[in-house]
Amino acid sequence: MVNELTDDLIGKDVETHDGQQVGTVSDVEGEQFYVNFTGTEMEKERQQEVHAGDIDEVAGETIVLVEST
Repeated sequence: MVNELTDDLIGKDVETHDGQQVGTVSDVEGEQFYVNFTGTEMEKERQQEVHAGDIDEVAGETIVLVEST
């Protein structure tokens, strides 16, 4: 798990624990970051807040989210 979020995460791809790419990091504020999620049906981007505790790992240019329960 990542403890400190920095601006270095901006622009990285975000994917689910099972490898599905869901968007890219658009901003970092304190213990949360924002992801532009792209909807495949309407092709609209929407921004959603994600918390530091939701990160499983940062592997190169990809942020992997924890497995949802």
